[in-house]
Order: sequence, then C-alpha cells, then structure tokens
Amino acid sequence: MDALARQCVNGFRPVRQAAIGHLQKVLLAPQLLSGEHIQLRLIFEEIIFPALENLLKPQVFQRDPSPGGMQETRMRMCSMLCKIFLHYLLDLNESAKELNDLWLKILNFYDRFLNCGKKDQLAESLPETVKNILLVMHASQILVPPPPKGAEEPRSPAQIEMWTLTAERLSKFLPSMLDEVLSRADVGQAPAPPLQDAPDGAQGPSA
Repeated sequence: MDALARQCVNGFRPVRQAAIGHLQKVLLAPQLLSGEHIQLRLIFEEIIFPALENLLKPQVFQRDPSPGGMQETRMRMCSMLCKIFLHYLLDLNESAKELNDLWLKILNFYDRFLNCGKKDQLAESLPETVKNILLVMHASQILVPPPPKGAEEPRSPAQIEMWTLTAERLSKFLPSMLDEVLSRADVGQAPAPPLQDAPDGAQGPSA
C-alpha cells in the first residue's frame, strides 16, 4: 500500500490514475480487516494522509499543472478519503477518541484543499463531500445536535464531544454547513452517497 500511495503523486498521469484506483480497491477490500494487528487509524495516518500532504505541496502540483492534471488528482484523493472514512465509520466509532482525532484531521485536510488555490471545481465539490459525510454521521447517530434550550440533554458524552468539535472546526471554513445538514435531515432527505470517481482524464467533480 505504501508503494501505491507514493505513486498517487507520480508526475505521469496514467501511473497516478492507476495507483489511485488500485489503492482504493485495496483499502475497501473486505480482507483488509481479516488479518491480525490491522489498525484502521494507520490506514489514514500512514497511507492516505501522507499522500494528501504531498498533493498540497506546490512543487508536487507543478509536476502536472495542466487541465485534468494534479487538480483532478486532488479531487479524486479527497473523494477517496470520504469513501474510506464512511466505509469504516462504524468500526472507527468503537473508539470515540480515535474517531474524533481522525475526523479533525480529515476536516483540516478539506479546509486546506478548499483554500489552497483558485476557486475551481475542487472548491465546488468539497463542500458537498463534507455535507455527505455529515449526513451519514447524523443518520448513524454519531453527530447529534443539542436539544432545544431548556430540554434535557439526551446525548452521550461522546456525542456531545463530537458535535462540539465538529461545529467549532467547521465554523472556520464552512460556517453554514451544519445548518444545511440539519435542514436537509429534517425534511427526511436520505444521505447522498459519495460521488463516483470521474473517468480517467475527466474533469468533473469526483468528491
């Protein structure tokens, strides 16, 4: 997996695209958790996060700055991060501290990608990616809003902490997002699944 993650920032586009596709398949494979000593946290911290960190570097972006180049790669990797996180969300929720730490790091990356350059397709797609994650977390009773003022607090300490840290972090770069998510949930709209990856060479949003 390390080798695939390193190739996700390869300057040669076909190699990069193939590496992202193969890496996603490996990370979503049911066999991944069948072995001993597999820690989900390490999948993010040692495989996905380093690749995302590299994609934020200007010198890496300049390896393929053309339309459909590194910008599309950023979109695909942000989309993959969403898919992997949601795929393992319930498993991660077995440890509130681990989930909270990972979730904050994911929001930090999305904030940085959203503000790393000019307003483009990534700026359009990333808020929808975050919204989809929030909707799934809300539907899973992981992200639960506070009760009306004066009402008894029905949430667990873990739910209170998750809501507080999420609201605080989102206020820095997507301040209206939680209100949008709650409005969407109130009208009974089902959580939208993460969008599929754009075909190789396509330039539509994939996150």
